[in-house]
Formats: sequence, C-alpha cells, structure tokens
Amino acid sequence: MVRSVDLLGALFNSLGMHSQALLVQSDLFQSLNVLVRVKDNTVKQYAFGLLGDMAKCAGAYMVPHLPVFLKAASEHLQYNDQMPTTLTVCNNACWFIGQIAVQRDIAVGLQAFYNEITEKIASMFMAEKVSS
Repeated sequence: MVRSVDLLGALFNSLGMHSQALLVQSDLFQSLNVLVRVKDNTVKQYAFGLLGDMAKCAGAYMVPHLPVFLKAASEHLQYNDQMPTTLTVCNNACWFIGQIAVQRDIAVGLQAFYNEITEKIASMFMAEKVSS
C-alpha cells in the first residue's frame, strides 16, 4: 500500500500540472480519506505526503475536499513519546498544511482551521522536549 501511495506522489511530482487528469478520472480523494484514518502510521504518513504533492500540482481540484483533509491533518499535529511513528505522520500532515498555505488560490480553505492549527503547532514548540 505504502509503495503505491509513494508512486502516486512521484507521478504527481513528475507530471506537475498535467497530473490534474489523474484526479478527474479517479476516486483518489475517497481512497485518501480512508488512508488518513487507518491505524497504521506509515500509511498515514505517506497519505499526507501524497496530499502535499497533490496540493503543489493540482491544488484547485482539492478545494471541495480541503475541509475533510485539513481536519484530518490538524488531528495529527501532535507527537506521542510512546509511539515514535506519530512524528512522521505529524511532519507530513504539517507539510501538507504548508503546501495549502502557499497556494494563494486555495489557502482560503485554511481559514476555518487557522486557530486549531496554530494552537497545535505552538503547543508542539512549547513542549518540554522541543524547548529544552
């Protein structure tokens, strides 16, 4: 599964704006909605990575789906010492949010999540392990 998601990310990166056709002809958003909710953190890590790649290449096609994926990403802006793999999920969720933020035409989708996202990011920076 992870290899397939990684391959899709490579396709989006290599095709650039031409990758938009992949979204029109697929149910990729529905599949990613499932993948960002599975228990396996490695799968979630790669799913958020693919979402970031998609935002770079086909952001306009993501607009109707942004609330679902931004909510999922904001839920993963945390680190659990007991489960170190949460760090890679958090990293890619944060990167996906950043890719949305730099896209002027779709960044407006962040407004509803701004307070939650900034609070979670600020709390990560204030965590004892980060600040010491």
